[in-house]
Amino acid sequence: MKSILLVTFSLLVSLSTFAQNAEGDGVINGKVSEKGDALIGVTAFIEGSSIGAFTDIEGNFELDVSSYTKEKITIKFTYVGYKTVRVSFDSVEEALNTFIFVEYKKPKKFTVTKTPE
Repeated sequence: MKSILLVTFSLLVSLSTFAQNAEGDGVINGKVSEKGDALIGVTAFIEGSSIGAFTDIEGNFELDVSSYTKEKITIKFTYVGYKTVRVSFDSVEEALNTFIFVEYKKPKKFTVTKTPE
């Protein structure tokens, strides 16, 4: 009985570790808001590719770039009635290690914060 529990526990720990490692691999994430309130449905996509996503109910987005092959990367944010925002990185690795926060002050004014994760 002890060996079954030990094997089960070891398997659960291994699966948990794998899930933690795979969770963030190849995913760029961030948040878009206006004056602190989430903007739902903002389009975030990588220019020159078919990789894109919409912000969710909390303003969060995730872009899976595991298949992206170019060195430099520009993420474009669009929302009806708001100024288009472009956020560029010198490498995909830099983008993967950065949380992107786009804060609109007004439809035509915004700030972008890149925070290392």
